[in-house]
Amino acid sequence: MMKSLLIFAALPLFAVDVTRVTKTETIPFTGAGTLRFAPSSGEMHILAWDRPEIEITFSKSTYNPKAVPALDRVQMKVDRHDSDVVVSTVTPKHKDVQIEYQVHAPRNIALAIDHKKGGVYVTGIAGDIQAKVGDGQITLRLPDNAAYAINAKSRTGSVYSDFAGAEKFTRLFGESFTKSADSAKQLNLKIGFGDILILKTPYHPVESTQLQK
Repeated sequence: MMKSLLIFAALPLFAVDVTRVTKTETIPFTGAGTLRFAPSSGEMHILAWDRPEIEITFSKSTYNPKAVPALDRVQMKVDRHDSDVVVSTVTPKHKDVQIEYQVHAPRNIALAIDHKKGGVYVTGIAGDIQAKVGDGQITLRLPDNAAYAINAKSRTGSVYSDFAGAEKFTRLFGESFTKSADSAKQLNLKIGFGDILILKTPYHPVESTQLQK
């Protein structure tokens, strides 16, 4: 059973009220599978943990009182398809509406992310990662004891990797970075405008609910 929690809050920031609506869903998840994000926007933080479940906290907010009605039209939906969990979001085209995803997921889950605008930050996930971002940034903090086959491309921006042994190609405006490895996890990363960072981080179990950017 999926568990949902809705939280409504109005928080002052520099004497300006922000209207925020927060929804949390918890989805049991055991075994292998993929967490998929259909086209989305906003800030996305995904942190690995050692629990057999996925927890997604979805926040939508605005500082503009005239944009408050638009919040009702922003909806996140979570579906199960066999071994996959699919997250889809309906968003209005309103510049004053901000969206954020804070996600905890099992460490060995695979990720497939289609993101239009905003940063994608992933920490500690050890499964295959496929991420496509139109405008923003991709930052991966990955276990330093794992092996990866990497295909990362930025059309307008830079690509940096802590994992050695790859070939890097610089073009007029962007860069690409490739590394082949047998029996390795697959990283397929593409961004239109922005940078890609692939960083090593020491492995240790994570139980905290504190997400880090």
